[in-house]
Amino acid sequence: MKGQAIEKIARLTQDRAFVLLRETRQFFSGNQGGASNDDPVLLPSGRYKGILPSEFIQAYHLSHSKQQDVLKLFDGDVDNSVVLDWTPLVKPSELWVRIPEELEFNLENMEFYDGNGDIVKGAMRTYFVRRSAVADGTWKREQGPVFDGKDFREWTTGKDPLSWSPENTDARYTLPEAIDVAYIIFKIDTHVPNEIRLTGNWLPYKEPAPHVPEMAPIGNMLGMVILWPDVVDPRNVWDGVAEHKWEALKGYTCFRDYTDWKTFEGKEGEFSYEPSAWGGALRDTYYQRMHDEGKEVMVCPQKVPDWFQEANYPPEQRGESNVPKAWDADGEDWKSYEKVAHLYYRISARYGRNKDIPEEFLSVKEKPFYPNQPANKPKAGLGTVQYMQVDNEPDRYWHGRQAYQNGREYAARSSACYDGHKGKMGPGYGVKTADPSMQVVVGGLVGDIGFMRGMIDWSKENRGYKLNDKGQKVVDLPFDIIDYHVYHNTANSTQDQQANTTGICPELSTATERAKDFLQLSYEECGGMPVQISETGYDIHPESPQRAMATPTRSILQTQADWGIRAALLYARLGIYRIYTYMATDVTNPSSGKYSTSGEIDKVNGYKRRPAADFKAQLNKLMGSYTYKKTLNTDPAVDVYELNKNEIYVLWIPDQVSRTGEYELSLGTDKAVVHSFVEGADEMKKETVMTKNGKLKIIVTETPVFVSRQ
Repeated sequence: MKGQAIEKIARLTQDRAFVLLRETRQFFSGNQGGASNDDPVLLPSGRYKGILPSEFIQAYHLSHSKQQDVLKLFDGDVDNSVVLDWTPLVKPSELWVRIPEELEFNLENMEFYDGNGDIVKGAMRTYFVRRSAVADGTWKREQGPVFDGKDFREWTTGKDPLSWSPENTDARYTLPEAIDVAYIIFKIDTHVPNEIRLTGNWLPYKEPAPHVPEMAPIGNMLGMVILWPDVVDPRNVWDGVAEHKWEALKGYTCFRDYTDWKTFEGKEGEFSYEPSAWGGALRDTYYQRMHDEGKEVMVCPQKVPDWFQEANYPPEQRGESNVPKAWDADGEDWKSYEKVAHLYYRISARYGRNKDIPEEFLSVKEKPFYPNQPANKPKAGLGTVQYMQVDNEPDRYWHGRQAYQNGREYAARSSACYDGHKGKMGPGYGVKTADPSMQVVVGGLVGDIGFMRGMIDWSKENRGYKLNDKGQKVVDLPFDIIDYHVYHNTANSTQDQQANTTGICPELSTATERAKDFLQLSYEECGGMPVQISETGYDIHPESPQRAMATPTRSILQTQADWGIRAALLYARLGIYRIYTYMATDVTNPSSGKYSTSGEIDKVNGYKRRPAADFKAQLNKLMGSYTYKKTLNTDPAVDVYELNKNEIYVLWIPDQVSRTGEYELSLGTDKAVVHSFVEGADEMKKETVMTKNGKLKIIVTETPVFVSRQ
């Protein structure tokens, strides 16, 4: 880390010194930033010609890096060095640039602005994929120039890839002809140029308008992440559901069952469900209970079991968070994921809706694990699970390369788990093979839409296209719902929290922009499929970097409750499909570490609901089926929800300093009912009040309040 810091300071110092020198030369030459020559020219043919504007460039890096850093390569600023990742996780890595098909872009020239000439270990290579190669399905890569960082502070077209070597750096590259380019792929070893510019000609193009998604009921925002001990009593697992625990949980509308692969397959080829191989929980029983009470279930198998690690990883690389493939298998090849694809088939066969499952895929470990324990029995089509999630946070960079997948690698795994890669794996592989009605969910991304674009482009190349229900040609994607994770905090709402970071209320975070990015991506490239969040939440430990903040009038517990409700309201307004809060209870030995104390149910004191759980149960009871209609005001925030022409107004201050305000509602009735949260209760407090000329003035706080007509 110390060496990286010194390198970073040195590079920034060089950058600033050169900018000063260049500006001095411009002053004495009389050129102080005159008119730009970069504006495209409209040709008589109706096409534009010039430098392609950055807004038409869709770029993403197949490694752990931030999308805003990738886009700096095309922002026109030649003076700042671009660093995609100070500690590269994937090496060499690929940076993909895609040009919208509608442009029909013809590349005539490509240039790199060399910064400090500091590529010392490996040059950056370029490859072109023509539109014609995409159309014929070959996706042939043609070699382009080499960028070796030897042209200090100059624009360069790069070096000839056929004659370049570290010893021969003089052979300049010239594009032999205009290329009908669809993608440009940069293979990066260490560094990248300060800037890349593409020159050519293209058709007029208007970016798609912002998408207005279909709104989901507010109840969809009240899901919860659970572990099996949250539902059953570990001391009496064979009794099924523990009623006192279910009483605390039943205020939530849906559950994400956060479980381990070994739960279902304790030994290779031995499947157990009721009881499960690990923990002994009666999964059939508690899935059935959730189903009977109208709670939808998403199963998220994660963590590779010991038997898989021992067979597929050398001892020094083993870990339960590893990617479920052999250590030396090709991550972008769907054939690498046979074992996990069969696991997803098995779970879907048992808990999906299809009862017509071949007997050979219903086998279970029938011999009980312990004396007097119930035995597993073959079953199919129980119909109690609606969603299968392919792993948890597949872009988990903090566990190292053996645990991390980029978008293309994860797409290959998803394709195997989705439908056995379009059935090519044969019977017994993939969710859809077992139950076509089961919905497959992306594994809760910690990154941004660049990861999704990697998945989409892999799917274009390897799965092709299909006709949707409207007869439109769409990419054949191996998922039905997009899913990401967001923790609102002062670390830009990422999972890179440090000791000095804290939680932050959702409205003051970057949550809105990120949600809009995913929703727009879904609209433009995924047929408008639902976008959901399967993890969000706040800790209550006063030293956690993800803690809810006490305010002058609210404790940490109360703020956790307020912000949880406000997150639900924010995402319902934006058009997010569903939210699951992480998680039901604190970890077994809670600490000041992040996510250690984010539980909304207090398992130490008899599984009693904390205020956050009280508030969500009360909100669901009041208006769980209502959907967002419109916003009347932003501060105080005033949103209107509707069900069968009945309206409920929601009012709150979008801040975290105990600020208050006043707002006058125009209701048009003589009376109104004000609904307020109550800690420790099942229902909100209701107060009937008189209006004045059909209007009601109300004092608004940072805790949402609800008003309905009477």
